[in-house]
Amino acid sequence: MATSGTHTFNLDISDIMEEAYDLCGLELRSGYSFRGAKRALNLVFLEWQNKGLNLWTVEQGSVSVTEGTSSYTVDASALDIVDVFIRTDAGDETKQFDQRLNRISRTEYNHQSNKLLQAKPTQFYVDKDSGSIKLVLWSTPDKAYTLVYDYIQRIEDTGDVASNNVDVPSRYLPCFNSAIPPAAIVVTGGTTGFISSLAGFAAFNAARPSADIGVEGVALLGIY
Repeated sequence: MATSGTHTFNLDISDIMEEAYDLCGLELRSGYSFRGAKRALNLVFLEWQNKGLNLWTVEQGSVSVTEGTSSYTVDASALDIVDVFIRTDAGDETKQFDQRLNRISRTEYNHQSNKLLQAKPTQFYVDKDSGSIKLVLWSTPDKAYTLVYDYIQRIEDTGDVASNNVDVPSRYLPCFNSAIPPAAIVVTGGTTGFISSLAGFAAFNAARPSADIGVEGVALLGIY
């Protein structure tokens, strides 16, 4: 039996959009449909990130810690912090040493009576706002260290080039393709629109045969 001998199958953005439309018995023809489908892809990325499904985007960053400064901004693409440790004698093969920091809540940090105490940090809390994430250390560093942190990075946007691949491992593609219809395509009276809620998809799906839309894909979302 002859086989291909390759293991490189993937779909580019245009293939993913066409597959999503095929699941709904439609064709992707207009430029507006393309823009709407691209918007739906990005909404699916955001939904996965909110659910913590993008485990393949865990990255590691570092920042130089200075004496007397307790707050440090992490990489702009970070969604959340997984782990943090203080590294001393960075790069020295015989002396480099990593010490893990314990994560605490903002309330626990606020309850620290002496926030200006300078010593080797042992704890941190994650300070999130609309534009950045900061690591706030306690104790306040008493000298220079290297702060190393693992963080969950945002999934890359789809971009404007349809021949690009999405920032998703190929093993996630069945789930991804099945997640797009509930975030994207609804047919009403012969016109195509876009929705972004599973509740809307559930109502739409109840009126259509299950063979028309990959209903099993919704269940798959909890597996990947």
